[in-house]
Amino acid sequence: GPKLVTYAVKVVVQSLQLLRLLLTMKLQAHLLMQNPPGLPGIAVAWLVCALRGTTFIIDWHNYGYTIMALSLGAAHPVVRLAKWYEHLFGRLSTLNLCVTNAMKDDLQKNWGIEATTLHDRPASVFGKTSLNLQHELFCRLANTYPEFQHPGSVGEETKAEATVFTVCGPNDGSVTLRRDRPALLVSSTSWTEDEDFSILLKALEEYEGYIRGGSLLPSLVCVIT
Repeated sequence: GPKLVTYAVKVVVQSLQLLRLLLTMKLQAHLLMQNPPGLPGIAVAWLVCALRGTTFIIDWHNYGYTIMALSLGAAHPVVRLAKWYEHLFGRLSTLNLCVTNAMKDDLQKNWGIEATTLHDRPASVFGKTSLNLQHELFCRLANTYPEFQHPGSVGEETKAEATVFTVCGPNDGSVTLRRDRPALLVSSTSWTEDEDFSILLKALEEYEGYIRGGSLLPSLVCVIT
């Protein structure tokens, strides 16, 4: 149909644009590509690396065809073609990286690809944020999001001294955590179709149900980034 033709034209145009860009850029020893998105870039990247003697590295976060299957269905011809394409050119990479051992095992078992696991976690230079910096952050957030304001805050000056999580002493300026502070839940999201946020929302509803039922649980401030 028209959608299939449009998609095919888009793939060809993007492939030619990427090919031109990679062939005209300065020669590099390594080319690192994240997948997904890898359609149609994997074949183009492999071709350029083969022509220029560059090491081709794929950083596997997921499979592109599985994301396509969410909207088209696993049996759709485009999805089946994408799986074949990703399988073929993915195995032609020189080196492979992934962020979980589960992904590493799946790549090896189903596609015969040997990958190295680099866990997605903060570097050692990151540490616990000081109370002063926490207080400054919560104060800035309180100016935009009322959930971070302390219920008793009145006026800008008072808001700067107390948030729902922290309080700054008026005399010595020392920052302490409030005894009645809520729990802070932070979750990042890629906003892609393969991410089922209903799991978190359902858990929050169940949590609220426990509180209404009399369970002594702290209130929650949930932040989605």
